[in-house]
Amino acid sequence: MDSAIEGALIGVGGVVFGVLLTAAIEARSRRNIATEQAEQARHARELIAAEQMDKGLVHAQEAIEVSTAATPAESYAEAQLIWGKAWIAYSPRLRQRELLDRCQSVGSVLSEVTLNDAAGSPLPRHVIWRAIANARATLGRFMRGDPLSANAFPKAEELTRLLGEGETAGDYLGPLRTWLAAHPMPDFHGDVASANKVQTGSTPSGDTHS
Repeated sequence: MDSAIEGALIGVGGVVFGVLLTAAIEARSRRNIATEQAEQARHARELIAAEQMDKGLVHAQEAIEVSTAATPAESYAEAQLIWGKAWIAYSPRLRQRELLDRCQSVGSVLSEVTLNDAAGSPLPRHVIWRAIANARATLGRFMRGDPLSANAFPKAEELTRLLGEGETAGDYLGPLRTWLAAHPMPDFHGDVASANKVQTGSTPSGDTHS
């Protein structure tokens, strides 16, 4: 074969390969962009669901604090109904297991106080507030993009176990009190305070955190 023809064929082959390689790279880039856009859309929907779940928790607490019900049991039942509506509507959009677990714990404690008058008295109100605060603190951190704090209220199955152990031992709240004492409630705005210290380069007066 003439060297000129051979060179021309090699040149054409190189061009074709280059075109195919460029097309493959562009197709891969488009797929990556599409994947990133889909993930951004899913995350945006999850943030909206988290915000609505948080509102549901606020309304559930208001149903107890600012109750128009005739009895405390009715106000707890109303709070459980409000929580249940938020859970059914928005929990399917939450992908993080920790968000789901901590929100579900609120439903469990409301069910306990509404349906099971164990040991002759319902759970103290501060226990319900603790469950709601734990869930809301977690949702707040998620919506701000902060790392989730350590869990400060037992998960649903753990709550059932602790109360069962207490009832068997004759001290209904004993194991739960012990668990709560070992898991202090996180600061709702702890990360905001830390960020402010980093930005200003100073430590607020009286702040002993390292």
